[in-house]
Amino acid sequence: MNVILMVFYLAVALGALVFIHEGGHFLAARAFGVRVTEFMLGLPGPSIGFTWRGTRFGVTAVPLGGYAKVCGMEPGPENPHMECALAFISSRGTVYADDFAAEAGITTEEAVETFYALEEWGCVVGPKRADAHNVFRTRAARDAASGRALAEGTPRAFDDAHELYMRERAQTYRSLPFWKRSVILLAGIAMNLLFVVVAFVVSLAVQARESDREARASRSKTRSDYIWESVFQTTSKATGGNFIAACLAAETAVRADKAARAALEEERRKG
Repeated sequence: MNVILMVFYLAVALGALVFIHEGGHFLAARAFGVRVTEFMLGLPGPSIGFTWRGTRFGVTAVPLGGYAKVCGMEPGPENPHMECALAFISSRGTVYADDFAAEAGITTEEAVETFYALEEWGCVVGPKRADAHNVFRTRAARDAASGRALAEGTPRAFDDAHELYMRERAQTYRSLPFWKRSVILLAGIAMNLLFVVVAFVVSLAVQARESDREARASRSKTRSDYIWESVFQTTSKATGGNFIAACLAAETAVRADKAARAALEEERRKG
């Protein structure tokens, strides 16, 4: 049982550290204007939560650890078809990958890969379980000019495809200079160190408070003992020591009476 509890506490502690670590990445990314589509408590999977300012916050089915989905952290070079694909889906709202493949003169696999790259940027939403085909939709957002809420899968107005592409790219991790990307990567470790320092300071404060309380209790007890000692010494001098002797005799008699009563009660129980 103790082993199970130890494993449980260890899992909770590690999960908390991972969640705090991911929180560092989230805060640093948002500070630099990078889009973060998800910030979850738990391992990736089914989740419940809410969306606020473009980020979905929630708890997954396995609430251990956590993760922050920072857009634009996919490895490798940028997909060369992303600008055309972004303009294609923005003008229509909901599209099939096959239609874009036919218009761009690429294979369906390349079209699907391009739209998934846009999903990594937080621009589009991939196919759902109910979809029977490679369907992609624009992500629900709020229009910056009018402040009007734009539903998922609805067209987006834009004047220039390249300007639209650069505006979306500016909200990704890969658009940042090296030092900002480094800050986002190191922010997780920094947050863990900050947590350890704060926990250490709080622990020292609690220990100091307990030590101070024990010291006060000790000083109070010593003062009380000193007062009673003074009373007994004064009384002893006034009575020639007979008062203390009488007190000790009375205490001995009381203890003997209690012992006799206990023995009598024990005999009654046995009888």
